[in-house]
Amino acid sequence: MEVEHDYDRALIDGSRHVMIAASMESSSTTSTASSSVSKEALEENTREAVERLRDSVRAAPIDVVRARFIACIVPTLDVLRLRYQALNVALGKPHEDAPPKVVARRRVTAERALETTRAALEKMMGDSIEEDVSVRIFSALVGALSLPRIGAYESVCEEVLLTLRAFCASARGAEDSSTTAFQSERLAPMVGFTISTLLAISHEEASAGALGSKSLRSSALLTLERVIHFIGDADALAFFLPGVVSGLTKVLVAGSGIRANEGAGPGGTASDGVEYALISLSSILTLVLNDNLYESHVSGGENKTNKADTLQDALKEIVSRSSREDDEMSLQKLQTSVLNDQMSTKDISERSFNVKRDGEWLRNTAPRVETALLATIPPFVSSARSSVRLAAAKLAGQVLQHCSDVLGLKVRRKMLECLLTLSGDSWTQVSMPVLEDLRSLDKLGCINTDDLEILIKDDLSTLADVLRQDSAAAAGHLQRLCTALEFTGPSRLKEILFISPSSRQSLCLNVVQCLVLTSHVSLKERAAKAVHLIDLGDASASTDTLPREPPRLQYFPESSMYTKFATILRILGQATIAESDVLVEPQLVPIAQFFLGALRDGSEADHTGDALVMAGAWQRNATAHVIALNEIIHGVLIANHIDRKYLTQMCGLILEEYVCSEVWELDALNPDNASLLRAIMEGLGVIGQGLGTDYIRTSSFLTSALCPLLDRLGENSAEVRDTAALVLTSIAIRGEYASAADDSPIGRLVVENGDYVVDMLSRHIRHLDQHPRTSQLFAAVLRRTNAARSMVRLLAEPIRSALRTLSITSRNRYQDHSRNFLLVTREYCRAIVGEVESICTKSKSVVGAVQKYHPEEPDSDDELTEIFVDELSSSLSEDIEGTRTNCISRARLLQSMVVSSLEILETIGGLLESPDAGVRSLAARSCALVMQSLGKAESALKDEKYTLKVLQSYNGLDSIPFDLTSLHKEARVLPHVHDMWPHVVSSLSDKNRISIQPEPFEATLQLLTTMAIVSGGGVISKNK
Repeated sequence: MEVEHDYDRALIDGSRHVMIAASMESSSTTSTASSSVSKEALEENTREAVERLRDSVRAAPIDVVRARFIACIVPTLDVLRLRYQALNVALGKPHEDAPPKVVARRRVTAERALETTRAALEKMMGDSIEEDVSVRIFSALVGALSLPRIGAYESVCEEVLLTLRAFCASARGAEDSSTTAFQSERLAPMVGFTISTLLAISHEEASAGALGSKSLRSSALLTLERVIHFIGDADALAFFLPGVVSGLTKVLVAGSGIRANEGAGPGGTASDGVEYALISLSSILTLVLNDNLYESHVSGGENKTNKADTLQDALKEIVSRSSREDDEMSLQKLQTSVLNDQMSTKDISERSFNVKRDGEWLRNTAPRVETALLATIPPFVSSARSSVRLAAAKLAGQVLQHCSDVLGLKVRRKMLECLLTLSGDSWTQVSMPVLEDLRSLDKLGCINTDDLEILIKDDLSTLADVLRQDSAAAAGHLQRLCTALEFTGPSRLKEILFISPSSRQSLCLNVVQCLVLTSHVSLKERAAKAVHLIDLGDASASTDTLPREPPRLQYFPESSMYTKFATILRILGQATIAESDVLVEPQLVPIAQFFLGALRDGSEADHTGDALVMAGAWQRNATAHVIALNEIIHGVLIANHIDRKYLTQMCGLILEEYVCSEVWELDALNPDNASLLRAIMEGLGVIGQGLGTDYIRTSSFLTSALCPLLDRLGENSAEVRDTAALVLTSIAIRGEYASAADDSPIGRLVVENGDYVVDMLSRHIRHLDQHPRTSQLFAAVLRRTNAARSMVRLLAEPIRSALRTLSITSRNRYQDHSRNFLLVTREYCRAIVGEVESICTKSKSVVGAVQKYHPEEPDSDDELTEIFVDELSSSLSEDIEGTRTNCISRARLLQSMVVSSLEILETIGGLLESPDAGVRSLAARSCALVMQSLGKAESALKDEKYTLKVLQSYNGLDSIPFDLTSLHKEARVLPHVHDMWPHVVSSLSDKNRISIQPEPFEATLQLLTTMAIVSGGGVISKNK
């Protein structure tokens, strides 16, 4: 209590000193004998007294200040009034009694008085203030706003605005006479002068350009919003509505930059405070033009009825579209007409402020407000400042919730467009609140379904045109459409978009027009006579999810735009299978038939003579159709409620169309063909991923899709090859073929489905005339799937059977396909070499561990001691029994591959003497690989023989199932080098008039080098 008493005494003393200083100064103004020195002393004394009172108010508890509020505020207001009266005289008519120093001191004193007032008002927050005191405070603050805007005006004005906001905040929400008083007609002139002055400050600071104050402009607009909210009465603000809307429209036009040479640009004064202008506009509109106030004057059916007549909908559509073209012209008319309605400080007291808000007034006012909103709000949706975008969204939401009936159809739809666009803003500080507002409006029933449907139809029909014209506008357009589709829901979308064949076709055409691919001229060179092998680059399976963003899209410069477009297609896909009472049948079949039609048209065309096909136009068009269908199917498959049987049948039809298309026969080196193949392969992946593990493993999916995908895994085009790898990987993972220990999920997929993979490869070998791409297929399976070890053994018999076609007796009948078969043989030999090398590496590691304890090969009668066995076991990675089993397995595998290699060598060795240069070249390369594999196999078998003999000594003579003495005899290289020598010599000579050509000559020299390496060079030195 004693402390509070001290604070109370300080407030009383401070108030008394201010009162004395104010009275002394007031008396001195009437005395002509006072010197300038005494006036300066009085001014200094008054300033010090006000500062002491300010400090006391700030330090005192709230209860103490509230008890002494009147005692503190009245003398402070007297000082403030004296100062702005003196400043008005001094600044209006300068003379020798008011030099600049005196004026500056008076400004400082006025600022201190304002600070004291604000400190007291902040302590009165939420407490009631007597009506006469409130009016006195407000009038004093408003009077300070009338100071001439010259000199150091900004600091004083800023203090006035801060104090005025504190006054509004102190009485906000208090149901007392002070708030009601400002809603009466008696104080309307003062309120009107305040509003007009605040708008004038904003305009003057913006007009000053670089010399204007951004802070003061923003503060004035923020204060305007607080004053409007403080008044909070429709009758009290109705008279000022036209002037406020006019003034704020000028603020928004200057800040948006929608008119040339108006405003200071994004970095100028006019760009600041726009968010406060939007909030002010929202406040006065929701107060004065609230739907609840005019239920008898507006038609509620326009907003509440969701089912309108067809003619009425058409008329609304025409009005909505035409209004966009007239926005700029309407804005100009608005600027001209509202100038006459702006309030003037000269004749404001002569006007009647009592406005009757009847139907006539509403009909005169609402259209002008409507025009202002349509012309000024939409540009702020794309503002560079997030705070402005958020304020625009808040205004749009408030208008939709409170003023949609009064302001009408066009404003309602435009505000809905703004909200939908900003719901996908790149800043979550904007998008998240807007999404919450949209959900809240939807729950309240403030989102008209007719508006949403018309907006969806209009946006879908104009989407392609917007994408062509402006990518920035297209991004907002896509987001608006995406959010609108989500809010409408799949069932309602099915009814409004797929109700008739014409609407379905129009929708599909609009979608395809958005997916235009840029034309690409292929620069690849073809060498008809030169023998070049397929691209040996690896296929890189990325971690992207299917379907991916297509390359070369002309109207999607940013990936985020295509992401939104893909989301739209997926929502449409979900709508095709949604349940609906109006449209019971699923609409996926006709939609799929439309997009597949472009694929069929190309398959039925004569590719050799069709100019569109040759130019790539058909491929690009078909690619657009397939991309759209893939996204739609993806949307269908990720939906929660789906008919599994129906989708399985539907996807089976699409799968058949994809797999049976003649697109697979096109040259993938052409970029347009490659894009189409990429889209089709991704479609296969989308179906497999969407239908899941059971569908992949138990249906005919892999029977249809695996072989074409493997075929394209060996493609020369990196785009096609990588896409095939991605799709195969995704199918393998989704089908649960991959495990943590597998390096390649594709390899496990191929091995577990090896029966029909081998069957396909065998069929291709037997009919090389029908399958010219057999070599690419072998390359894919053997080299790019990590399944070579299993496939080498499985393909041994088909290769052996095919080798008979190149025997001496039948070689001439199949000479046209010799090159293709030699390419196949080469891939098979490469796989054998790879497997033999891996076995050789393992054999060397095992024999190295054995030789560490048994450096010499044992005789058959040797027996190992237990001590030696224990030492040997400790050095091996497996136990003795496991090591012996693996050695036997490796030896048998090596023997089988040696047999296959020798059969190949025996068959194609004679082709080194072929008159065809390409055949000789490929035969030489294949023979070199065979020699290399035989050399590795001989070395590996020797190691295995050593290891097995040691282990045989440990476990008895019957522990090895074959004769170790002849284990590596078949793999001995030297006899086969002797057999190949005549063919090699003939290939390098001009015997039988075989001309020496560079490519086969080089290949044969490489074969000769390989023979020398694997044989140790003895044969070469003896036969040179």
